[in-house]
Amino acid sequence: MKILKRKWWLAAAAAVLVAVSAVWVLLAPTNFDDSWYMQMARGANASGSVGNAIYMFNVTENPFVASQYVLQLWGSLGGWGLAWMRLVPLAYGLLTWLLLRLLLVAGFGRELGTSRATWALLVAYLLWWLPYGMTLRPEPLIVLLAAATLLLAELARRRRSLGVLATATATAALAMSVSPSGLVAVAPLVLALPWLWRWLRAQRAAARVAAVLLLAAASTSLVLVGFADATLGDVLESAAVHRWYYQTFSWYQENVHYKTILSFEDSSQWARRAPVVLTIAVLLIVTLDAVLSSPALRLPNSTAALFTRLRTAVLRSSGGAGSGRDRDGDPVRRLLLNSAGCSALALALLAPTPTKFVNHFGAAAAAPTVLLAAALLRSPLLAAVRSGLRRHRASAIAATVGTALVIGAVSWSFAGPNLWRPYSDRGQPFGNHLTASADQPDLVGMRPKLGPVQLANPLVWVAVAVAVGGWMWWRQRHGRDSALTPDRAVLLAGSTAMVVMIIVVFWWAPLRQYPGWSVALSAVRAAQGEPCTLADYAQVLVDSPAQPVPVGAAITEGGFAAAASRPLPEPVPAPNPGTLVWHDAVNTDVHSDPDTSSLTSPAGLLVTPWFALPPDGGTTLLVPLLGARAAQQLTLEYATAAGPNPAVAGSTSLRPDPAVPRTQWHQAAVALDRLGKRRPSSVRVVIRDWMVTDADSWLAVGQPRLAGWRPLTTFIAGRPVYVDQLTAALLPCLDQVGVAHGIARAPQALVLSDEEFGRGFLDLAFELHRGGTEVPVSRSATAVRMPARLVPSGPPTLPWGRVERVVYDHPVGWVDLHVDAVRRAGWTRLPTLAAKSYHGNTTD
Repeated sequence: MKILKRKWWLAAAAAVLVAVSAVWVLLAPTNFDDSWYMQMARGANASGSVGNAIYMFNVTENPFVASQYVLQLWGSLGGWGLAWMRLVPLAYGLLTWLLLRLLLVAGFGRELGTSRATWALLVAYLLWWLPYGMTLRPEPLIVLLAAATLLLAELARRRRSLGVLATATATAALAMSVSPSGLVAVAPLVLALPWLWRWLRAQRAAARVAAVLLLAAASTSLVLVGFADATLGDVLESAAVHRWYYQTFSWYQENVHYKTILSFEDSSQWARRAPVVLTIAVLLIVTLDAVLSSPALRLPNSTAALFTRLRTAVLRSSGGAGSGRDRDGDPVRRLLLNSAGCSALALALLAPTPTKFVNHFGAAAAAPTVLLAAALLRSPLLAAVRSGLRRHRASAIAATVGTALVIGAVSWSFAGPNLWRPYSDRGQPFGNHLTASADQPDLVGMRPKLGPVQLANPLVWVAVAVAVGGWMWWRQRHGRDSALTPDRAVLLAGSTAMVVMIIVVFWWAPLRQYPGWSVALSAVRAAQGEPCTLADYAQVLVDSPAQPVPVGAAITEGGFAAAASRPLPEPVPAPNPGTLVWHDAVNTDVHSDPDTSSLTSPAGLLVTPWFALPPDGGTTLLVPLLGARAAQQLTLEYATAAGPNPAVAGSTSLRPDPAVPRTQWHQAAVALDRLGKRRPSSVRVVIRDWMVTDADSWLAVGQPRLAGWRPLTTFIAGRPVYVDQLTAALLPCLDQVGVAHGIARAPQALVLSDEEFGRGFLDLAFELHRGGTEVPVSRSATAVRMPARLVPSGPPTLPWGRVERVVYDHPVGWVDLHVDAVRRAGWTRLPTLAAKSYHGNTTD
């Protein structure tokens, strides 16, 4: 019966794993870089190598390209939709679970093959994998290779097998071909050095040389992948370009990593900080246990003694202090020490990573997952308590400190906001998410809670610890022992609550947002054969066939009259060919310009001609606007009669969008059904400028146009489209442009994210000083913002995105292209892009 029960619990754990993993393909939050890495993989088919795709002149990403190669193959097989592409990290995650499960049993003994160990590993695995694992970024593949290295290194230690260690070296080197953070996979190899040194000392000189050569040869697996379609010169140029155009950090600035996960609003989510903070807390407790578990009943009285005890613990965990068999006969304790040492090294090995994004923590997940699983099985302080300190006050101090560390870690984890931009924040509970883009959003209000109970409140977890402490006291009074200690109880309750909470909120959010669009809805529809749901929900205002006709002449006074013969301050053409345009850009020094010397308040007045509207067709008026808006009053007047001077029936204010750059046309939209019960027959625009304008305050307006709402798919049908690095994976059905043979294809429309992100991030591809791949568009075309919406919209959210029509100054696509092959030495470098002549970073 016990065997059958154990098998049932193991099967249940496997079923939960598979079910949660499969559902997470649909529910998981999007990552800022999901579409970016998909575009790199997608663009490799056309450009011949894995390039950046967005900026830095599409320079190659080699040697860190392994994950993009897999995405490139997978996308070529079944398309580039997000749900399909997520099957790749799903496979990585399931294989990682199998490897870690094998590590517990094959590496540390059958005692860790129990149902308790399996469920502990499942909780720890989901704690790390749910926030970090379902992404198209490189980290899931690094975790898989790091898990393989962990398992192989442990098997090599137990068997003293140099061949298995060489295989582990090869997998660690492959991890470094994925991303710079792949260096974390080397951690198990560092722990193998003590027994390897002992083995080498026992061999003859020839065997030592052969062993070193074997391990060195195994490490060259990096070359096979990292240089598959790039030369040494390409890689050197890539490194130079990345340093020149991108902000990088030195290894000694690793504190930025931790500041980001604890303070940056779009990266400090509670579920993402939780595994990192809990891992560090357990590491500190294991260190405390290693110090206190000495046979002596007193704490070390010198730093040297402290490090001696820590060194002994590490050597014992790595097998360097004894034979291949566990000397203390306690596999859980050795698992704690081994995974603690490996986790500490993995986190330390993130330091050389030149960027400090929170995503990199996910690369180190393999060893910390095992560490947390071991801590869930047994309190890290249990060994110290049982080593003779039970009656000593140090045991009480240790227990209190350990419990306080776990309580602080759990509370600190839940103190993060429940904010999941881009796109996945739609429908999320806790707080007012419409303020997420504000200068000081209410992040405290976005913390997870159960009813009125804030899970970040330490008193909640103190109550758990006190309750378990009372349970332990009661059992001891009755002559019974308890393996459940306060620190372990808080860790178990907190970890389980976090896993359950993240699944619940991402299940609940799309239900709250329904019938509005959400990422989960797109994923579900993609599973049903509709991979482009966002395009089906999105609508844009498209010009109607019949347009308003001007009747009469405009009235201009002050600044508008003075600027009539002047060009616009920005060389931006009209939003449509033949559009009438007026502006008020004049010099601020009234004494230096006779045209403005006699201006009085108001400084400018524009009354456009009346525009006769067609009797039907079109539902919305669009008024094109351009410039820096300040102190101008914009009004749309309408009449129900025709003619050059009809009676004004009413008016409505026009609201320019302050987020649009002054170099880009956008269109203020006014629904005709807002202008009275009868459809207007004529409209005109009236602008009053209340101050003399200058470079920081001028306005241009074009003649009104008539438009109607049309599906995005109708508008972009047959048009090449640029979709940005946040949105591309959600719109796989569009004809997305890229770079081929060093030439960027010219888009006729732009589909960009919004959610009120800063322009510096959204416009990377159009910035000259960043080497954007779409800089030719910003130089030779006008982007006209088109009003867009999602239908049905669901509950209010931040704006989903921007749709822009591209109007070129001249015809595009007239390129006479010849592709030839050139042979040159692999170390040859062409003239570098990392120079001031390419308008890069001009600082010395």
